[in-house]
Amino acid sequence: MIAMALVTSFDSPTACIITAISISMLAWFLRMVRSYAKIECGKEYIEAARISGASGMRIVFRHLVPNVLPQFVVYFTTGIASVIISISSFAFLGVGLVQGTAEWGAMLNDARGSIYTNPNLIIYPGICLVICCAGFNLLGEGLRDAIGKEDGINAS
Repeated sequence: MIAMALVTSFDSPTACIITAISISMLAWFLRMVRSYAKIECGKEYIEAARISGASGMRIVFRHLVPNVLPQFVVYFTTGIASVIISISSFAFLGVGLVQGTAEWGAMLNDARGSIYTNPNLIIYPGICLVICCAGFNLLGEGLRDAIGKEDGINAS
């Protein structure tokens, strides 16, 4: 809702969309990182590092970051897919980018009137949107597997 209010209130739609979506997604990412960090801080290997006399920065960079990073990568790439869907939904509602910009949401909006006469105009942009978002989600899962273990535990 905050992003929609910002997009409709300013004149420069491109910069406004980027700012609005960035602000609205920032809280989501920070909340996710905080919750994973709190979960990791309660684990035994963090307590063992504290007892052994490791400094706070060493614990953060040696133990916390490697265990939170794989989950963050997944959420970040999922966030990219969410941003693409948000921009498309703004364009579908008519408050997105400048009229005439090639954008999947605008293509879907323009094709609404001809859904029965020429369904290809609505099918192909929709399929492209789904494939793009699924691709970013799969990319995140692949990067998570490449960065760390699947369960996120890397107590080195």
